Amino acid sequence: MSYYNIQLVCNKCGSLNNRISNLKSVRDMLKPINGTCKNCGILLNPFDFGISAERRYEKFV
Repeated sequence: MSYYNIQLVCNKCGSLNNRISNLKSVRDMLKPINGTCKNCGILLNPFDFGISAERRYEKFV
């Protein structure tokens, strides 16, 4: 079984603004924070985001 962790990180200051565990669009992730970074206040554009994927394995005993 695999789990997705999606993080919304500011490109200017590097702070973590939102983290979810299911697949959503960037626009949906920006709605709760009104499209601005919590730390530096810069306006986050949904078209400026990239996607990087990493496969993780977890063992259950």
